[in-house]
Amino acid sequence: MKFTDLRRKDQLLHEVIIVLTLLLVGVTVFLPSLKGDFIWDDNYFIADNQLILDPRFLNKVLFVPFGGPDGFDENSLLLGRAVKFYRPLTSFSYWLDYKIWNLNPAGFHLTNIMINYLSSIILYYTLRRWQMSSLWAFFSSLLFTIFPSHFENVAWISGRTDLLCFLFGSLVFFFISLYFKKNKYFFLLISSFLYLLSLLGKETSLMIPLIFFIAYWWIKKDIFKAFSRSLVFLPSLLIWFFLRNIALGSVDLELKKRTVADFLATLGFYTSRTIFPFKLSLSVESQRVFENKFYLIIGAIFMVMLFYSIVKVYYGWKNWTLISLFLNAYFWLLIPSILIIFLSSTVSFIAWRFLYFPSAVAILGIVTLIT
Repeated sequence: MKFTDLRRKDQLLHEVIIVLTLLLVGVTVFLPSLKGDFIWDDNYFIADNQLILDPRFLNKVLFVPFGGPDGFDENSLLLGRAVKFYRPLTSFSYWLDYKIWNLNPAGFHLTNIMINYLSSIILYYTLRRWQMSSLWAFFSSLLFTIFPSHFENVAWISGRTDLLCFLFGSLVFFFISLYFKKNKYFFLLISSFLYLLSLLGKETSLMIPLIFFIAYWWIKKDIFKAFSRSLVFLPSLLIWFFLRNIALGSVDLELKKRTVADFLATLGFYTSRTIFPFKLSLSVESQRVFENKFYLIIGAIFMVMLFYSIVKVYYGWKNWTLISLFLNAYFWLLIPSILIIFLSSTVSFIAWRFLYFPSAVAILGIVTLIT
């Protein structure tokens, strides 16, 4: 047997051990959630959602609001549109669960666990594409799998919106990494399609094209190509917006009277809890966050660091490129979840589950800077 064959077998065994370890940890940690029932929004989006039970589900799923009250009469549709959620991919996943498990909540919980596991695997191989060592890529993926603020997303069935958004969003970044390495436009086209799927899971991934634009500009040093390449995501964005408009109608956004201080405090709260994800309460009282001076200061410091890193990159400080990329990615992925504090129609202003995508970037940024 040749030396290269032995090396390939060792590498394959190494990869199998990593994949199985992530599976073992991911399943073991969240196994108790299988005993959970449908709670809170689970009833609205699943157990009492007539769309999931409708035999014509596949004909309707792209053109109706996410969840919705019982029935398909005009009043029900109007009430559904008032919620202003459009997440057909999440509805589709619930429908598949219903077809397999009926309304057994354990099956729905199991799907959440497996999506979280798949995301950690995709994260691992994306990091390997970015030339991170196998050890540190494994450590990052493992930390992502068991990160404390992610428990709400996995253990609560209704947290699946963020799980699906991240699953396809991480695939977007995986194929973007292939594009940077092989310079084949085909990989960007695949990324655009996956971007659409991520949006159909939840709108948290809305800013991915902007992150790609910033990354391309700062890595390739060509703003015009960065803009032209970013346009590949435009058709997917327009399709999502068009379908969303059909489902929700013309959405009249009613704004709450929030201030810049409220914005900074929310940013500071998420940032501090990303770095110190401990003592996580069951729910978050938004007003206490807005009134907390510590969170306000942390938010202001973050914005200063972000602006400072951009200036450093602009003036050619290469050592700041990676730092600025991570700061920008974290900020822009968090923006959709922060801006909802300004919307009157939003029930949950601040929640741990909104950190699922941004915290992954934070984990990668910290590990990358350490190594």
